[in-house]
Amino acid sequence: MKAVHKHLLLKYLLCFVLGISGLNVQSQRIYDNDIRAFVVADSLHPPGAETTLFTGSSSIRMWDGIEDYFPGLPLSQRGFGGSTIDDLVYYAPQIILPYTWKQIVIYCGENDLANDPTLTTDSLFANFKTLFRIIRSHQENVPILFISLKPSNNRLVHLARFKEANEKIRQFLEQQPNSQFVDIWPLMLNEKGLPDSNLFLDDGLHMNAKGYVRWTQELKKYLIP
Repeated sequence: MKAVHKHLLLKYLLCFVLGISGLNVQSQRIYDNDIRAFVVADSLHPPGAETTLFTGSSSIRMWDGIEDYFPGLPLSQRGFGGSTIDDLVYYAPQIILPYTWKQIVIYCGENDLANDPTLTTDSLFANFKTLFRIIRSHQENVPILFISLKPSNNRLVHLARFKEANEKIRQFLEQQPNSQFVDIWPLMLNEKGLPDSNLFLDDGLHMNAKGYVRWTQELKKYLIP
């Protein structure tokens, strides 16, 4: 695709999303300071073309010592707040699009459904496809790894919708080149088929080190070293 065509497509997609998708203006203000901090950090130490981007919500933000889980893998940890896929779309021009990435790992979508009971999985899926296309319009062949929405005891009431959203995204990514749906759902369950409390902090939502070890084992199957 010619550069001018890519630029126009990216501009169109961003205008479409910002114009009619109903992004949460309050959440944009909430995360502006986090994003500014990322921009400053990146200006001091710009990510190179061999850098893997980890981005998304608090499960990425709270991954303490993430570099130690992936020794030898240059990475940029850009998770923020309790963000949604809409938030990732909104902030993509600042934290995703300025750089050329080796690969991009995304965990997001859980807060979208948990915080808005009226949001359908079709709407979340549409938002995800917008994010996917924005990334690919900037970097056509970059590998994209999407970590499946996880089950947790804190959000048992939402598990059916999480599974439904996971399946929509899985089927989509299976049809896209250089894309991988990383299914961590079964790794988070105990022998009774319920979320394993041993993998979570006391809030029953965010993971402890044991949970991240499970994620790491699955991600390493697909990450380019």
